[in-house]
Amino acid sequence: MIKPKIGDKFYIVGNNHRGYTGKNYECTVVKSAVKYFTVRYLPDTSQRVFTQEAIFSIETHKQKTSFGTEFYLFESKEVFDDYTRSEQWRKKFQKNFDHWNQRKYTLEQYEAGAKIFNMTLPGDDNA
Repeated sequence: MIKPKIGDKFYIVGNNHRGYTGKNYECTVVKSAVKYFTVRYLPDTSQRVFTQEAIFSIETHKQKTSFGTEFYLFESKEVFDDYTRSEQWRKKFQKNFDHWNQRKYTLEQYEAGAKIFNMTLPGDDNA
């Protein structure tokens, strides 16, 4: 990966398991060293009027923390938007195919879905 320069813009999105669900911020690189770089962002909550910082690895773009990751980093707004849209679709599919969901589909709907996902049944001659 290319070493970020001070002033470069990135986008970070909160990890769902760390209490940052749905939070995303534009951030700016404020420090760049050999192994890590630091970004600064402004939380959109009314209680905080100061900026926050997060440190990421230059090599992997993963957050450096002593506990679970709070944020995921994206190189551009377009990549971030694609990720967001992909997550929306994933959640919609997950909801529809959840084992608790007793929704019944027709044979034609199952076969159409199987064709899209390249799935076959054991002993299926159409493979």
